[in-house]
Amino acid sequence: MPKEMFVECIVFDGMFSDEAVIELGDQSYIVPKNTVRNASNGRGEVRVGVFTRGTQEWIVLPTNYSDTIARSAGMELVA
Repeated sequence: MPKEMFVECIVFDGMFSDEAVIELGDQSYIVPKNTVRNASNGRGEVRVGVFTRGTQEWIVLPTNYSDTIARSAGMELVA
């Protein structure tokens, strides 16, 4: 079961009032606005699930499809 953490990201307003667009690495994702905290000056943190498979750490994003991405060295996790 993934543990809940936050990952730092770039944050933009979404098309609708209840969504945000986040950037992690070179990809953008639409997430519910209530999963983003500390958003100011285009930066913030998004709540994610984190799990390890073998030696690789994975991040589950709060998108409609629970997009899963490999955590890269530049992705800072925050409790």
